[in-house]
Amino acid sequence: MILSYPTWLIHIASSMEWFLSIELIWELANQLKSDFNYKLSCSMILFVYNAILACTWHFFENIEFLEWLILSQSVITLVANIGLSIIVITDKEN
Repeated sequence: MILSYPTWLIHIASSMEWFLSIELIWELANQLKSDFNYKLSCSMILFVYNAILACTWHFFENIEFLEWLILSQSVITLVANIGLSIIVITDKEN
């Protein structure tokens, strides 16, 4: 099933939102000299990768050949969430 234009807009806007968030947190880390914010922005890269996988899956109209993208996205989400949790839990600054 081909996605509607509003759905594509949401997918692309969400991906761009991740890029912008990473950039803003990185700049904040530069200003505050905060290791936590550097680690946080780096850990968010996996979420951008997930957004790209979702867009790829839908761009090719969910063909069976690319079903591995769904499993990859699930595993990457798990790894990204665990990594983000570890960074927050082990933060000594706050």
